[in-house]
Amino acid sequence: MGFQHTNIKPMEPTGLPLDSPTLAEKLKENGYTTHLIGKWHQGHYAQKYLPTNRGFDSFYGLLTGSGNHYTHRRCFLGYCGYDLWNNTTPDFSYKNKRIYSTHLFTKKAAQLIRKHNTKKPMFLLLSLQAVHTPLKVPLKYKELYKNSWIPSGERRRLAGMVSCIDESIGYLITLLKKKMMWKNTIFVFSTDNGGSTIKGSSNWPLRGGKGRYWEGGIRGVGFVYSKLLKRNRIISRQLIHISDWFPTFVRLAGGSLNGTKDLAGYDQWKSISYGTQTKRKEILFNIDSCHYPHGDKLSGTKFDTRIKASIRFGAWKVMTGKQGRGHWLAPHYMKDLTMQDRDPPEKNVWMFNIARDPLERKDLSDAYPQKLRMILDRLAFYNKTAVPCHNPYMDLRADPFANNGVWGPWM
Repeated sequence: MGFQHTNIKPMEPTGLPLDSPTLAEKLKENGYTTHLIGKWHQGHYAQKYLPTNRGFDSFYGLLTGSGNHYTHRRCFLGYCGYDLWNNTTPDFSYKNKRIYSTHLFTKKAAQLIRKHNTKKPMFLLLSLQAVHTPLKVPLKYKELYKNSWIPSGERRRLAGMVSCIDESIGYLITLLKKKMMWKNTIFVFSTDNGGSTIKGSSNWPLRGGKGRYWEGGIRGVGFVYSKLLKRNRIISRQLIHISDWFPTFVRLAGGSLNGTKDLAGYDQWKSISYGTQTKRKEILFNIDSCHYPHGDKLSGTKFDTRIKASIRFGAWKVMTGKQGRGHWLAPHYMKDLTMQDRDPPEKNVWMFNIARDPLERKDLSDAYPQKLRMILDRLAFYNKTAVPCHNPYMDLRADPFANNGVWGPWM
């Protein structure tokens, strides 16, 4: 898709490519009603890129990547506008009501559940704005931690935001049970990346945080609940990637992958439900050829190790290029355990056995040169078919001032 360097900015005339169906489109083929509530962030410069033109029967939420949780305004490079949409039109009814985004989106999800015709299957994607910055939360949730060891400021606000989410999810589950839908629901709760260590989060004892390829930045946690699971209350440490949800959900819905491009994902339901061995043996985290080259090339491999990249191959993980500092940042009450990254600044190759060393403390790139080069060749293999980076110049026609004060389609 060409978004390996950065995400889609509010003023970029680009979006999720139109030449392959979305998950929502594939589920609709099998009779599902499909709904998105919350964050879209897949491009919005033209009507054809909006969620309701990409397979969702309904959409309520924000088109850009973040914004104020109360005013629903987003500022980007000095350009500011309102970003709260109901399908294909802005919803100004909440413009001055200061309703908190988690509460608003939970309210909309509850309305959908209450109105749903249970004779049809439903796919509901609730992509909450929390716990994304700016860190804001109603006082009552922050006050839950008033007498706790969590310090005031960002860390306590973040904890309050998580508690608000927890309350909202519990409320929706109660509704699903009352509607007699819970017994046939597959409920997936998942994060998209590690926490931002400069904005209240802690990934300790893992290394690094959001925006980095260290485990603290890329290792996501989540859970699956369903009466349909053959095993429950287990912890799985098998490899699974976000791209696996597409084929997993389509197959669960009884659909096919006909019409899709070649997928990098695997159907993981047997692994999740039965505990069988996953088919996934590797995860390509990223190859960012648009990031500036760093260090010297390593000889004996087809891959240019100056390029910022990362891959997991079985138990092994390799990173190259400019990775940024990988500190082990402990929470404030354990700050004596914080360790600083001591790698020389010119270093651009690392290899870890993640199965034995998930904290990434022992770099084995010099100890196993043949294995390192074999995995680097896998990066070279993927790089052959990589789509060039695609982040076009900002289009000033996107300025909300010229579009009724809102972030939305301008072409």
